Parts: sequence; C-alpha cells; structure tokens
Amino acid sequence: MNPKIKKIIVLLITIFIAIAIYAWFYPLNKGYLNVTANITNYSIASDGQSIKCPQKVCKIKLKSGSHNVRIQKDGYFWEDIRVIIKRGNVSKATTNFKKIPTLKKDSSTPTFKEEVKRTLPPLLKDISPIAPTWNKSGTALTFVDKKDNRLKIWDKKNGAQTITVLKNLGKNFNLNWSLKNKYIFGSDDKDVYFIGVAKAKRKKDVLTFMPKNITLPSKGDYFLANDDKNNLYKIDLLKQKVEPLKSELNLQNSVWDKYGKLIFFTYDKVNNQTVINYYNFSSNKSNVIKYMLEYKFEKIKKDEKGDIYLYNSGDKSWYKLDYQI
Repeated sequence: MNPKIKKIIVLLITIFIAIAIYAWFYPLNKGYLNVTANITNYSIASDGQSIKCPQKVCKIKLKSGSHNVRIQKDGYFWEDIRVIIKRGNVSKATTNFKKIPTLKKDSSTPTFKEEVKRTLPPLLKDISPIAPTWNKSGTALTFVDKKDNRLKIWDKKNGAQTITVLKNLGKNFNLNWSLKNKYIFGSDDKDVYFIGVAKAKRKKDVLTFMPKNITLPSKGDYFLANDDKNNLYKIDLLKQKVEPLKSELNLQNSVWDKYGKLIFFTYDKVNNQTVINYYNFSSNKSNVIKYMLEYKFEKIKKDEKGDIYLYNSGDKSWYKLDYQI
C-alpha cells in the first residue's frame, strides 16, 4: 500500500475514533429529567441553563452524572433536588409547589357572614327554656324545659319532643349541636353531657375544668374547647370523651378555614410580632404560616367566600391572608 495512502487512512481512522470518543463522552453522554408539578409556567434550572415549563410536565436534557436542580416559580417556595442522570435514560421527579403566604391590606371592608338571630317559636316563649340553641340550618331548636328538667328538641313538624332528663344544671349551662345534628353536647361549670339524638341516649361526665370558647369544626363529630389557661381539649362525640390535647391555643383567636384547618394567631411581646399558625391534629402541634413584625392583630374572621382576614387596630384595617397548607 502506498505509504501516503496509508497515512491518510490512519489519519481518517484517528479522526473517526476521536469524533466517536468526543460524541460518546459529550453530545451522546446525556439523559433527561422529567419533572411533574402541580402547577404550570414554572422553570427548571441546572448547570447554568434554565428552561420555562408552560405545562405541568416538563423535560430537561442534562449530561450524565449528578446534578443539583432548582424548580421554581415567582410567588411559590422553590424546591432544590439532587438527581442522577444516566446516558440515554429518563429520570423522574415530582414537585408540589406551595404558595409563599402573604398578608395584604384590604382596600375595602370584607363582607362577613353574620350569625342569623332567630326568635323563639311562640309556643315556647311562655316556658322560659334553658339554653335554647338552634342547629346550624335553623330547622330545629334544643332546650331544657324548666318545668320538668327535660331536654327537648322542637321543630315545625313534630313540635317539642323529649330526648332525656337533665337535672341540677349549673349557672353557665349551654348546648351545642354537632354538624349533622346527630349529637348534642351540653356543659356547665363542672359537668358535660353527651347526647345522641336518634337513640335518645346520654352520658354524663364530671370535668376538672370549666369548658370555654367551644368551637365546632367544619367536619367531624367533635368540638374543641379551652380551659381558663387556654389548654386545648378535644370533645369527642363518638367516644363520648373529653381528651386533653397537651397544647395551648386561645380559640377566641381562631377560625376554621374552608379546607377544614384551624387557623389562629398569637402575639409575641418579646419580638413584637404576630405569628399566624395552623393546628396540625396528626402531630398535635402548631405549624407557622407567617410572621408579621410590628403588627398586633386583634380579630380573625372568615368572609362569605371562605377567605381569612385579620384585623389590625393600629390602622383600623383588615388584612387578607393568602396561604396554602
């Protein structure tokens, strides 16, 4: 073979091998990361490159190896993940964006759902009922008849029907309906009563504290109550028990949101800030939603749409809480 041709062939082979090695370790040494998010229009950034993702599912091409990837969108908490990319393979990641909580001053006064004031039926006005209490829908009224100490339920169809007898009631006696009207809970200075409406059954229990600030959740057969030191208790209507939750929470400064979460605020005098929290029943702990320095809020309410507002007496304004749990 002509030496000149031989040199050309060797050169070509060398070039081919060099190109193959380069392609293998660089252009072809790549894989993909597939990201699935719970929102659209986010971005993925890694190795100095960033791509926009108009859809919930997005793919980015990365070289083989380990990478730090940031998934982000304005107004949301970002997420940093570590991924291993293999040549020609697709790695997968899932992220659930959460909004960064905001508290913004409302330019107008929110419209809150006012509690409906209902009058006693004419037939009951003469008997001076004890602790008359309407259910949430206003279709039934429960009370204790002073004349015979009987707990009764009145409605338009059946009139007043006796459920059980309650004697020796304390001065601060009150009644509460459960969400689906299956149960009635009664309490005074020392005693509590668990009353099942359908079977007309009751159970009495003696407490070591006086329940106050009793609140009804947006779902579930239970109430929450404070004692005078803001210790929190769960009044379980199914178990017919009052259980201490080993947590302090002033229910006067709380409201149930539209998702069934208990939102409340506390004021930290030392740091001069309001802390907005939600109560986590699974862990029996409070989780912080937002800190507000130099703001002292006095009220928390839910408007007709279910949005949460806090009232600041300093500038006499309502502030809307935008959050995601």
